[in-house]
Amino acid sequence: MKIVLVQCPMFNVRMPQLGPAYLKSILEINGNEVEQFDYNIALYNSLGQEHRKYWDYAFESKWAKNTIYVESKDNSATEEIPFLTEALIEDWAKKILSTNPGLIGFTVFFTSLYVSFRLARKIKELDKSSKIIFGGPFIMSLLEISQDKIIDFEPVVGDLLNTIDFIAVSEGEETILEVVERLEHRNSMYGCEGIILKDKGISVINDLRPLLKDIDTLPFPDFSVLRSQQFTDKNFLPILTSRGCPNRCTFCDFPYLDRFRLRCREPQNVLMELKSQIKKYNTELFHFNDATINADPRILAKLCDLIISERIFIRWGASASISENMDRALFTKLRQSGCEYLSFGIESASPKVLMDMKKPFTVETAKKNVVDCHNSGISVCTNWILGYFTETEEDFGRTIDFINENTEHIDEMDAALFFVKPHTYVYDNRERLGVSLDNNFMWSTADDGNSYEIRLKRLERFRENQRRLGANINERIGGLRE
Repeated sequence: MKIVLVQCPMFNVRMPQLGPAYLKSILEINGNEVEQFDYNIALYNSLGQEHRKYWDYAFESKWAKNTIYVESKDNSATEEIPFLTEALIEDWAKKILSTNPGLIGFTVFFTSLYVSFRLARKIKELDKSSKIIFGGPFIMSLLEISQDKIIDFEPVVGDLLNTIDFIAVSEGEETILEVVERLEHRNSMYGCEGIILKDKGISVINDLRPLLKDIDTLPFPDFSVLRSQQFTDKNFLPILTSRGCPNRCTFCDFPYLDRFRLRCREPQNVLMELKSQIKKYNTELFHFNDATINADPRILAKLCDLIISERIFIRWGASASISENMDRALFTKLRQSGCEYLSFGIESASPKVLMDMKKPFTVETAKKNVVDCHNSGISVCTNWILGYFTETEEDFGRTIDFINENTEHIDEMDAALFFVKPHTYVYDNRERLGVSLDNNFMWSTADDGNSYEIRLKRLERFRENQRRLGANINERIGGLRE
C-alpha cells in the first residue's frame, strides 16, 4: 500500500523527527511504499526571518489557539499567523492526494493539532474516500487511561473523528501495520488494538495495544527523505537508547504518556544503529532523544565503553537527570565517547521545592554533577521551573543563589513558568493541594500567594540576573561548541 506520512507546523526545526522515521522504516520493511511531507520544515525554510520567529516557542499559543474547538470552520485559530493561508492548505492537500495514497498518517503535537486538522479537513473535502489516521504522543494527553484501558477522552477526540477515520494511541509501529493490513483486506477496524474510530456516529474504543517489550526489535529509523530538508542543526540525527522515564516528577506527564514503563535498548544494538547511520548518512552528529540519557547509568557506561573501544567518532548531546550515580569518572567516559553537551532539569535549588516535586536528588548532588560535568569538558545546560505552587520568595532566592555561585560551571540556562499539565500529580490532586485552575489552565494557589503576576515577575528577575551574568539564554536545549 502507498502510505503518506505528514508533519504539519508548528514543531521543532532542529533536526528530522524520530517517530515518523521509525514508521517509514517498519512500513517499508513490510512491503509498503512510503512518501513523507514535512510541511513544518518546508514552510519554515520558505519564509524570511521576520516570519521564522513564529517557530520560537513564545508563539506556540498562536499555533495552538482554539485547538479544542477543531470543529469550527473558520480560521480564527491561526488569524495571527499571516502566512498560513487557506490557499496554502489546499496546495498541501492536493500534493498529498496526487500520490494516490491508501492511507494518510499525521503525527500531531499540541502546537500542530489545529493545522493538521485543517489540512485533514481539506483532504476530505477534495476526496471523501481518503483514509486519514492521527497519532503521536499528544494523543495520549487527550485520553483518560486506567490499567491500560481507555476509560474516557476529551471532546476534541470526538470532534476529530467527525472528519478523520482513525486515531492511533500510544506507540504506532505495530498499530499502523495492522491498520494497513486491515485496509488492504477491507476488514473492520473493530478489535484493532490501539485504535479509536467512529462507526455510525458512535465512538469505538478498542483495547490499548501492549507496549513493545523489546524495543531492540524495531528497525533502525529511516531519515532518507527528511535528510534532504534544511534543518537548523546541520547534519544532526536523533537517536534514542530508551523509551519512558524512571522519574516521577509531580509536574511532568512523561510517565503517563509512556504508561509508567521504562524500556532500555541493549548498548550493542544502539552501537549498530550508530554505525549504520554514520555510513548511510555520512554524519557524526547525534542528539539522544531519551527523556533522560542516564535512566540506567550502567547501560550508559557500557554504551560509552563500546563507542570508545570500537573507535566510533561521534559528537553528541542529550538530556540527563541529576543523580548520585553520575560521578566524575562517568562524565569523563561520556566525554571520551564524544559527548559535548548535557541538559539537566534541576528545576529548583530549594530543598523543600525539590522534595515537593519528588525530585530524586539533593541540591548538593546537583552542584556536584554540574561541576563534574563541566570539568570533564562537557557543556552544561541547566533548566529551571519558576513559580512551582509551593515556591516562596525564599525558595526562588535559593535558585538565584545557586546559579550565581555556580555560574562558571554553567554554559547555558533556561527557565519556564510552572504549568499545570493534565495527567500529572499536581493536576490530579489540585484540589487537595490548594491549586485553583481555570478553563484556560491559568492557575493560582487558594491563598493567592502564587499567581501568574508573581510568577512572571520571578521570570523577569531570572532573566535580568542572567543578563547580568552574561549567561546564554538556552533557546534550544544544548548545542555543539566549536
